[in-house]
Amino acid sequence: MVELLVPVDGSKPALRAVRHAIRLAEGGLRARVLLLNVQPELPRSRSRAEKRSDMLRQLEAADEAVQPAAALLERAGVAHERCLRSGAAAETILELAREKHCAAIVMGTRGLGRRGRAGARLGRGKDRPARSGAGHAGEVATACRSATSNSCCGRDRLR
Repeated sequence: MVELLVPVDGSKPALRAVRHAIRLAEGGLRARVLLLNVQPELPRSRSRAEKRSDMLRQLEAADEAVQPAAALLERAGVAHERCLRSGAAAETILELAREKHCAAIVMGTRGLGRRGRAGARLGRGKDRPARSGAGHAGEVATACRSATSNSCCGRDRLR
């Protein structure tokens, strides 16, 4: 069974990527999907109470982002696991892909962004996982466009 990493942030493009992973599984690929939500690092100069409160907010935000994707996978009968990490999105996505030996990263080309703005670029330039993976051949990123066709394109080999 192969692992497919699908970063999700609650956006429509992220759900399109989940649907693409489901189609791959329905097409005969024996896959388990790792749903990843990446939250920003917490500020270091905070009190314990503030940190605890911020951590709870992050957990709630992550659950809110992952829940619709998990529901789609459950309805389709596709095995999956939820993952929450904090840090820079591109580096965190690549780190988990390597750690779990994922066969591919399937993600939307646009996401909610840092401030929750719909339509913000998900991984632009140096922050894009496909561009940040220098030196790591074998991993593949499939970008699912936000076009009305629900199609996925743009497979970049991560080098």
